[in-house]
Amino acid sequence: MGRRNIFLFVLWPKARSKEAEMIDEISRRLRILGTCEVAWPRGEWIKRFKDFYGFGSSFMWWNKYRKCGRGLFKVVVVEDVAPVWFQSEDSRSRVMQMDRNIHSLKKHLRELSEHSNVVHASMSHIETDEEIRSLFGVDTETFVASLESGSLETKKPYIPYALDVIHKSMKKRLRSMVLRFFAAVRRDSSPKAVFYHDIGLKWTPMGTPKHLFFAHMRLLRPGDMVCFDDGFRGIWDARDELKAANVHPVVFIAPALVGGKNYLTWDEMRTLQAEYGFSFQSHTWSHQTLAGEFNHELPPPDEGRTEQWFRREIVLSKDEIERRLGKGVDSICLPVGHFSDSVLERCRVAGYKYVYSSIPGNLDDGFLRHRCLAQDLDERDFRAVLNGGMNTLAKRYLKMHKTNDK
Repeated sequence: MGRRNIFLFVLWPKARSKEAEMIDEISRRLRILGTCEVAWPRGEWIKRFKDFYGFGSSFMWWNKYRKCGRGLFKVVVVEDVAPVWFQSEDSRSRVMQMDRNIHSLKKHLRELSEHSNVVHASMSHIETDEEIRSLFGVDTETFVASLESGSLETKKPYIPYALDVIHKSMKKRLRSMVLRFFAAVRRDSSPKAVFYHDIGLKWTPMGTPKHLFFAHMRLLRPGDMVCFDDGFRGIWDARDELKAANVHPVVFIAPALVGGKNYLTWDEMRTLQAEYGFSFQSHTWSHQTLAGEFNHELPPPDEGRTEQWFRREIVLSKDEIERRLGKGVDSICLPVGHFSDSVLERCRVAGYKYVYSSIPGNLDDGFLRHRCLAQDLDERDFRAVLNGGMNTLAKRYLKMHKTNDK
């Protein structure tokens, strides 16, 4: 008995608004053996795309990620009982036998989605084998057998996602216990810098619900500092409420992001600075990490971290903000918190007075300043942070974020 003609269709997240229509179209032309939802860990999409397709640069897959979206995607496993074979090159210039029926259906589904990049299909036996191995970690025959038998193996894509949710819930409870215990023990009322990404969830999933954010603000003491990273638009929407609450935050911005979708414009920042008492400081030029692994959700520099690149990120970002807003910039915030001794020295030479980290602790007057991430804390945990509950984690965060210079 010859090999069965098994193929995959992948509906990336942004294609799923037309999912029902697409699956109906697939079922009219081919035999559907089953469907699976797959979840890739947040922050690994660029790497997973590269592994899945087997070629290309990080920048290429960053563009793909932007177009396809992030979240659960659907894998549709089909069998073509009457394939029409033709010889062609795949995306890696390998000559192989491809199924014309799959090729034409993929083209049709992309037309339905109105986006050429949000639907993928394997069109040869080789591609099917590689993609099933990449997604599910087994060979095609084993995967199809488990899919058709209805065994637990069909749920493999769900398991990492479910475990991730459970793990995060347990981790959050454990964190609350640690924060509250050490706050009771330490009773450290020294000033803290607390940081967020936005107010509300309209412009970024990293935002803090408005009611929770202002509940935090009511607990602040004299000397505490409020920071926002990236410059999302929610702080513009809440500007009058911030002013009424007498909150005048420091916002760390990357010039490359200013005016982009979901981000503040220069004009809005000038208004917030002049009329609402905001301060704007550097978050580098592009928001790319200055040490350690590159942030895979952004295009990495083609040439790597050269002297010219460091100058743009550290020096020119400072110059641009000063030029645009007409006020001095004396602070820089480390993207994703990553740094090294040489990065700190570059910041010192560039004229910065402070470098803000993601390491929790008290707000002192040192060059490397501590900040406590507060965006997802309930009121009790936030009060615990203000009383030093997070300070005990400083060494752990330092180990996570500091890279040794080679």
